[in-house]
Amino acid sequence: MQIVICDDESIYLTSVANQILLWGEKSQRAKSLTVKSFKSTEDLLEAWTNGMSIDLLFVDIQIPGELSGMELAKIIHQKDEYVPIAFITNYAEYAYEGYSVNALRYLRKPLLQRDIDVCMDIAWRQWINRQNVFLSLVTNSQSIHVPVQAIIYAEVLAHRLRICTADEIGQYEIRSTLDQLESKLPDSQFVRCHKSFPVSLRHVRKYKSGVLTISSGLEIPVGRKYTQTFANKFRAYYQGDEA
Repeated sequence: MQIVICDDESIYLTSVANQILLWGEKSQRAKSLTVKSFKSTEDLLEAWTNGMSIDLLFVDIQIPGELSGMELAKIIHQKDEYVPIAFITNYAEYAYEGYSVNALRYLRKPLLQRDIDVCMDIAWRQWINRQNVFLSLVTNSQSIHVPVQAIIYAEVLAHRLRICTADEIGQYEIRSTLDQLESKLPDSQFVRCHKSFPVSLRHVRKYKSGVLTISSGLEIPVGRKYTQTFANKFRAYYQGDEA
């Protein structure tokens, strides 16, 4: 897991890096972590543009004389909207704007180990879910392998299922039941929100009583029977609470 930290103050760069590594040691995941630090958002952006991968970004919202952390996040999300971003800030008023880039967390200075731990727990689980896991599907014409992370939701169509994806194909139709499909999907990432719709929490952007909005802007109903289970899993996926 490649973690990138950006802050113009060396004390916070060192502090966050040490807290991340301490989390890695406590969780026995230290060998799976790589941490890179930048004092400049523009240097970070150049490195990312030239191919540096980011699995989790910690960035200060305000860096004097530089591209702001919020502006950097928006640029990165134009290309990859799934990069988790945790903002380091003393400015609570920026929290609302952060919803536009689906911010993972806001961490107030001085940073506390327990806040880093919660942030890392969530990011680690999401990173594991994003690994190259494929689902085998049989359509009318062929057998295909679809990355699980590309699946947005499935919909019942009579005796078939339509699986909508974020890849170049966009959708597949297969002969299957929802129960059969759901048995093949990671339980921590997918949840039934309606009798006709299992959805990937990775692609949910907003949720309010009775309806959720996915990354394409489409609204999907949340059935009364499924409200509590969906709400619990949504909270667990994005906030680290127990489902």
